[in-house]
Amino acid sequence: MCRFQDHSSSHSATPEFVIEGTDRPINRPKDKQGRKKYYGGKRKAHAVKNNVIAERRGKVKYRSQTYEGKKHDKAIADKENYQFPEGSRLWQDTGFQGFAPVGVIAPLLCDDYLDQVRGEDLTG
Repeated sequence: MCRFQDHSSSHSATPEFVIEGTDRPINRPKDKQGRKKYYGGKRKAHAVKNNVIAERRGKVKYRSQTYEGKKHDKAIADKENYQFPEGSRLWQDTGFQGFAPVGVIAPLLCDDYLDQVRGEDLTG
């Protein structure tokens, strides 16, 4: 279990966090089981993965344990049982779709936020 507190310098009353899954490439394992375990189909490469949680405009607060490349971002988040301050906002991409930890006002998708900032409407 991992608990977070917001110590950012912004004057926002609502703590905001960003969660992101990262893939780090590794050399191709020699044994067949290793190749299967570390192969991530999305990137078509062998890798290890971590989830990173940061204050929206500040420091990295947490890096998860390292997992095999085929493990999904949301599955890592579910296993690690993250806890956020009551009323906080969490910016996340579609790799975390369905991830709604206790204390979060509304999980927000970074992709949607970027579209709003750019003024793009992808529905039409």
